[in-house]
Amino acid sequence: MSDQEPTSVQPGMVGARRYPRTFNGLIGSLVVLVVAVGGCAVLQNVNHSTVSNAACSAVPDWQTTLTQAQGAGVLLDYPGSLPAGWMVTNAAWDNDAVNGQPRWRIGTHNSDCSQFAGLIEEQAPARTLISAVVGSGEVTRTLAGTGRMTIVAHATSQAALDQFVASLTRAKLKG
Repeated sequence: MSDQEPTSVQPGMVGARRYPRTFNGLIGSLVVLVVAVGGCAVLQNVNHSTVSNAACSAVPDWQTTLTQAQGAGVLLDYPGSLPAGWMVTNAAWDNDAVNGQPRWRIGTHNSDCSQFAGLIEEQAPARTLISAVVGSGEVTRTLAGTGRMTIVAHATSQAALDQFVASLTRAKLKG
């Protein structure tokens, strides 16, 4: 037999390295990790659509929400009719939203989601509503700011705002 000891840990070398660890080995393992993470990201993007229009789909039950509020004796502004190709994409009535203050919001988009018009009705100063909800570049119009509720309409263009405001009504829905 040979006089060499087996390559396993020799007596007195507990915890010693079994293989050399080098800076190049560290760099190599980091490269492998980055490539693996990048590959996972690419694979995920290939298998999923890149743009989601979930925020731009019609809300079918917005009239139910409005009918419930009207049934409780609350008259809220809403678009009585929308221009061709426009749809209600969000609507929310919360009678106890902020510190017991009611809040009504309704938003509409055109068919390709390039234009938006919406309404905020809340018991708060118009400036507060505009800074909290209205996006940059949107045009606004304060419809009421005295009494119990402040109503602010906002849209991506002046034409969309004018059409939206002209369609607003407080008439009770049939149902």
